[in-house]
Amino acid sequence: MAANARNEPPVSSGEPPSGPSDRCGNENNPCHGLDRKPIGIKSIDEKRRQRDNTTPQPWILQKITILLVVGLIGLATYVYIGRVCVPMIRQDNSALGSRTLGIIYLCIFCPLLLMTLWTYIKVVLTPPGFARDHCTKAPPPQPPTVAGPRYGATHQWDVDTFDESIQSWDHNSESQGRLSPQVSMSVDHDSEPPAAQGQGNHSAMMPVYPLSPKAHADDDTNEEQASDVREMDAIPAVASKRAKSHLNPPHNGQPGGLSPPQPPNTLPAAARTSSSLPPPLLSRRPPRHPVLAEEYRYCTRDGFIKPMRAHHCRICATCVLNFDHHCPWIGQCVGARNRKFFVNFVFWAALFTIFVAISLIIINARPNNRRQDLDPLQIVIIVLGSLFGLFTSGLFFTHTYLIMLNMTTVEQYSVQNMVEREHATLDQMLPWWDCFGRKRLLRKWDEEWGALRTEGNIWNLGSRRKNWEATMGNKVLWWFLPIGRSEGDGLTYPINPRFTSEGKWRRRKDWPEELR
Repeated sequence: MAANARNEPPVSSGEPPSGPSDRCGNENNPCHGLDRKPIGIKSIDEKRRQRDNTTPQPWILQKITILLVVGLIGLATYVYIGRVCVPMIRQDNSALGSRTLGIIYLCIFCPLLLMTLWTYIKVVLTPPGFARDHCTKAPPPQPPTVAGPRYGATHQWDVDTFDESIQSWDHNSESQGRLSPQVSMSVDHDSEPPAAQGQGNHSAMMPVYPLSPKAHADDDTNEEQASDVREMDAIPAVASKRAKSHLNPPHNGQPGGLSPPQPPNTLPAAARTSSSLPPPLLSRRPPRHPVLAEEYRYCTRDGFIKPMRAHHCRICATCVLNFDHHCPWIGQCVGARNRKFFVNFVFWAALFTIFVAISLIIINARPNNRRQDLDPLQIVIIVLGSLFGLFTSGLFFTHTYLIMLNMTTVEQYSVQNMVEREHATLDQMLPWWDCFGRKRLLRKWDEEWGALRTEGNIWNLGSRRKNWEATMGNKVLWWFLPIGRSEGDGLTYPINPRFTSEGKWRRRKDWPEELR
């Protein structure tokens, strides 16, 4: 391209030039402008470079938030003891209450402070467990990883592609861009249709519900999204919002980036005439690939096969055992070895911050308050205590919920992706106001496959108590104190018998008899 700019003869290599100006530089060329990157959106190459980064974030950047947390706890301690409790005990002119009240507040504050510091030190000093300490370098397993999400991808529950043929089409729903609700809702996903006579390629004879280009790019960024899961993704509402943002953009007015099915007269001849193809379908589509197979657990950045439930953390640049999320407030990941202590910490931190905020509000709002002006530092502690109280209590309740399901934040986000995909599918099939029809279809899908977060959870142990004890230990005292440990070694986990040994989700009719 530079040679042409200097009016030099092009190099005679026998191949047409392939530079950007040759392909799309001409404004009259139909592809002109297609290679321009949207403003404010990362390119796929940029995401890949970020995903494939093997250098961890600098140590000081990971740990600096620990100093911030310690400083905030120290400030709260100084204000609460030095400017609130001590003046009340000494009955100074600036006291906000009686000596008895000051002693009571101090006796409650000190144990909560000690428990918060103890649990925080424990979770900060306990590493989450790294796969590199248990795995050896190995070449990629054979056969190499095929197309589709690897285990650990945020879309491990997502639809690979809508590749069922269409044998019937409701022309009344065509004008609305939806499939008829009378479409058959059952199909054997594990069986492949036989090839048409004279054709050996199934995809050539089967119509496809095409996904938008972004959907194809997502397969390359799934692991990057998994390693970028945030703390608040443990909250279902937040995970739902993020999952919606990762759905494909609308295509021709259809949600989720799904193109409307093609009418029969546009289908390939083999698809229109073959009676052996499965019926049309828009329904729950669990992954058909074995998510626990070695080729789906191989980490190309660390160069080894990851243990079960391990994921690669982009910030730490290594695979973490039973990866939940990277927490900046503790300066490291939450994983197999320290998740129990993380739950202990957010429990006591929630009690500590909420008590400080509420007690300061009460004593400053009392009508017999001797002080006419408010202490600015107390106002600061009230605001910070309220914010961190809501934050830590939210984390505690959501992690309690996830632990009772035996799920991590990554796995919850993965399920939420499938939930949002199903909502987009329902939007294709039914009008938005048909709530009873939507519930009826979801109930039918649950009857066929099982509930997503329980029966469809590959790590579900069968009861909330067993799931809870698998992480928090089997002694009640361990549930509240930063002592004891989680069950298991963080490398292998029992598999839900509703799944195959390689992690394929089976239909209810294929479950063990006692589980149906």
